[in-house]
Amino acid sequence: MKKSTLFPLAFTIFALFFGAGNLLFPPMLGAMAGQNLVPA
Repeated sequence: MKKSTLFPLAFTIFALFFGAGNLLFPPMLGAMAGQNLVPA
């Protein structure tokens, strides 16, 4: 596989698994838990 195709493929896979949803959604759930933060 050429380097010119490897980088876009690697970036696409990285974005798929570690996209904005994985960075924003868990803190939002913690904030919405309120006093139930520890069990959440």
